[in-house]
Amino acid sequence: MTDHTDSTPATSTPATPEDAAVLILQADGLAALESGDAAQAVSLLSQAVALRPDDAALRADLGLAFERQQDNESAKAAYGMAVALDPDNPIHRFNLGAACQRLGQGHEAATHYLDALEREPMLAEAYFNLATLFQEAGHLDIAEQHYRNALEARPSYVEAAANLGLVLRRLGRLDEALDYLRATAEAQPDLAQTHSNLGLVLNEAGQYQEALAVFDHLAALRPFEVAPHVGRAGALRGLGHLAEAATAIRQALNRPETTISAELEAAQIAAALQASGNGAAARSLVDAWRTAGVTPILRHTEAALGLAPPPPRADSAYLEQMYDAQAAMLTEQAVAAATAALSPTLAATLARHLGPAAGTLQVLEIDCGVGALGPLLKPYATDLVGVHPSATAVQAAARSGLYDQLVHGDHAVVLERSAANANLIVSTDIANHVGDLGPLASAAADALLPGGTLVLVLDAAEPWAPAVALKENGRYLHRRDHVEGALRQAGLAVLEGTTLPPAIPGGTERLLVVARKG
Repeated sequence: MTDHTDSTPATSTPATPEDAAVLILQADGLAALESGDAAQAVSLLSQAVALRPDDAALRADLGLAFERQQDNESAKAAYGMAVALDPDNPIHRFNLGAACQRLGQGHEAATHYLDALEREPMLAEAYFNLATLFQEAGHLDIAEQHYRNALEARPSYVEAAANLGLVLRRLGRLDEALDYLRATAEAQPDLAQTHSNLGLVLNEAGQYQEALAVFDHLAALRPFEVAPHVGRAGALRGLGHLAEAATAIRQALNRPETTISAELEAAQIAAALQASGNGAAARSLVDAWRTAGVTPILRHTEAALGLAPPPPRADSAYLEQMYDAQAAMLTEQAVAAATAALSPTLAATLARHLGPAAGTLQVLEIDCGVGALGPLLKPYATDLVGVHPSATAVQAAARSGLYDQLVHGDHAVVLERSAANANLIVSTDIANHVGDLGPLASAAADALLPGGTLVLVLDAAEPWAPAVALKENGRYLHRRDHVEGALRQAGLAVLEGTTLPPAIPGGTERLLVVARKG
């Protein structure tokens, strides 16, 4: 969201008939704008500008009319003329920046906002819009500072407080985030979005009882929407009230247009019911879900619960939806924690098998996620290619500037197109969404150059468990002998197999396997 600031000054008594005509056209144009007739406003204000082309305020009014027409190119041109005619006016510069921002011209927009602030250091809207630019670009520390500047300039700026809360949440500072989000919900008790944001972060922070109260209030504000019921279901699941959580998520699934978040929450509740020994309740929830329509997430959940045969691998559509939802909710703290747990071991493994990084390898990361391993892999690469099914994740990875190419797509398709092209292939998650590893191992072997190395990290099954199993959480477990056997069958020599601790407390142990093509 960007703010707009009006710039029309008070007018004086007309000195000439032409002045009178201009004032009438301006007044009628602004009246048309007020009534919602942007086209008429553009026509009238254009006539006024033609009579008095050197009037900066008229140019700014015309820019606003074009803006209401969603003609941002023309709005930019009009605001640009206003700046040229009155360069010391911070409002004209701000409005020019906002037009650039709507056109996706972030760097130019930021320049105009800074120019405006140089002339008016307490222009809260300029700080706010600068913050949104940096927030969208993933520069959260800078966004935080600009939101704080906006609040210093205008302490009652509720939108700035709300966005600051969301930035702090992304930075992993949940307690601070909740302070701002509670304040915005209190300041805007009838605005649904403030309560939705607060409830989501309360659930993340494990404050489920308060989250439940927030989502109850949101359900009263928006009884026919999906989000309040998804939030209630998540809070109830967090409290361990699985039967009530199942009831709440059914209400979400019964809405005419359900959401990916509702389906993913339904999958988690069904898995929790099954794991708690209440398979009948899990099946009942899935049956109710099915009446709303068969979806990729439903099909995968049915297989994970043993209600349908497990597929050879997770469906591409399921992976895209699941990873998109994960990427949208990631915090910088979560990414840093996951990277810190894996990177030292992976760094030592690469150094042991590849030697010092020399920037000479063709490196393919077939599940790059948000690019957390880019800093580790880039020093080895003359060309670093990242692949992921989530467009949201790929956009986040692009912000690092470390990948030479990023592909939004399925790993299997990319491996097939990369025959004998890679010196190093790295995968740290996708194998958890594949059953029999034979096809993945074979595709990776074909994509490797002679002497190339494959590094896999995946969840490990116990030695006495089935070779491959799809668990209630929707992820496959693989026994070590199955993994190594699939790699050898594909013509790869297994160089190393190491057990790693779980990625999260109470999770599943993992395997780190290194193989090489002869």
